Amino acid sequence: MSRHIVEEFTPFSKSLLWKLQIKAYQEFALKAWTEKGVPFYLTSSPLTAKSFAWLSSAYIEDLLIQNERIEIIFFDLGAGTGRFAYLFLKFFQELSAPFKDRISFKYVMTDISEENLLFLENHFRLRPFFDAGIADTALFFHNQKEPIKLRKSHQTLDQLNNAILIANYFFDTIPQELYRVTGGIKEKGFVKLTLPENKKGDFISDWISDLEMESKFEEFLEEDGKASELLDYYSNHLDNVPFLMPLGAFEVLEGFQNISKKPLLFLACDQGAATLDQVRHEKWIRLDKHGTFSIPVSYHALNLYLKNRGGFGLLPKLPDPKFLSMTGLLNGEEKDFPHLIQAFNVTIADFEPKDYWLLIGEMENLEITSLKLLLLLLKLGGFDPAIFFTFFPLIRKALELDKGNRKELLNALEEVSENFYPVSKSERDLWQNLGVIAFEAAFFNHAINYFEEAIRWGGETKELLQNLAAAFFKIGDMEKAKACQQKAKLLRVDEC
Repeated sequence: MSRHIVEEFTPFSKSLLWKLQIKAYQEFALKAWTEKGVPFYLTSSPLTAKSFAWLSSAYIEDLLIQNERIEIIFFDLGAGTGRFAYLFLKFFQELSAPFKDRISFKYVMTDISEENLLFLENHFRLRPFFDAGIADTALFFHNQKEPIKLRKSHQTLDQLNNAILIANYFFDTIPQELYRVTGGIKEKGFVKLTLPENKKGDFISDWISDLEMESKFEEFLEEDGKASELLDYYSNHLDNVPFLMPLGAFEVLEGFQNISKKPLLFLACDQGAATLDQVRHEKWIRLDKHGTFSIPVSYHALNLYLKNRGGFGLLPKLPDPKFLSMTGLLNGEEKDFPHLIQAFNVTIADFEPKDYWLLIGEMENLEITSLKLLLLLLKLGGFDPAIFFTFFPLIRKALELDKGNRKELLNALEEVSENFYPVSKSERDLWQNLGVIAFEAAFFNHAINYFEEAIRWGGETKELLQNLAAAFFKIGDMEKAKACQQKAKLLRVDEC
């Protein structure tokens, strides 16, 4: 099919792409994750949340060496569904308990979607944090100049003391610039966007999946602001290699640094390049489409940027371009943050959350029949609800062969339930699966609790009511068992 031009060649950072990105996230809201396929597992897993909570606690310990008491404000940039925020707050409160009397903190979830912020403010998992005054929300765009305004407390943040930025799956969704150096000549990248001929008129966000991008390069002579020092570096190390510069990330960091005179910590994870060799050899100039789009981030450039501004960056020992975590600090020297560096070595450098994901991928190919091994794998991942859901058939089968490990099994079910943060109604299946395992392990009261949670979140189904009736029957509550059976008879098999 022939195509028509949506945008003629334009500097990459100024492309229409970025406006379409905002439009899509605002229109899709939660559907970006529940229907459109925006990735979220690795950036919202219990292991990632616990690692970042540990890093934050270690950083605060370093600050407390020089300060009797401090105030900390967290900014979760592009908080989306809030799944990461819930897990982070849960773990941070545990890890910061030893010095809780010496700190006060607020956790601000930002987004560009009003609908997403309303969802966060009303989610039952986050409500206790809002009620305690330690959580808040704010609209935030990466390039905004006006102060951040908190929606719940009505504060305007025009000055900050100590701030920690969390940028999970954020830097790869905001503007970047495209460059190439050929024979010592600096060139800027321009992109042209096209769509199929049958997609004309006012742009519909769903059309992002049909966009195609063509690039070309032109020599430029002027200094290019934030990128000039880094361009000089890459001019000496690359030749005829297109590469990206995360100008949007620089803009975010500078915006927060301008209102905070103290060290600024950021924690991020994305796809991207961490080494010069990866910048040189990986194919970075691409749109990864999933309703919206993402573009790999040069964490190598971010690391250089931090060093040029009196800071430092920490990256994994063997970074994987498909997913990596970075800890960065502006206005601070490594020697002053020993706890932070030690925490990074333990939580990221030695065994990343991504490594656990790869391990589980390998284990899925095996026919595991040991209940003990399955429970240990769950424990290693911080009792991840998504991994429990994956292992559910194996756990159920293993339970038939092994009626031991009851204490460990019940603990795993409770931990998974506590970590579960549902977003869509269909996710009630996780609670139903917890109930099935609890029932088959003869934890009938726990099974009832899980089945009732599934109904509260996603509504009644014939299968859920029948399961609930069976559990009530097992504990001898015939009245409730019969009531559930009667309700089940009135529902179609597929009715929710």
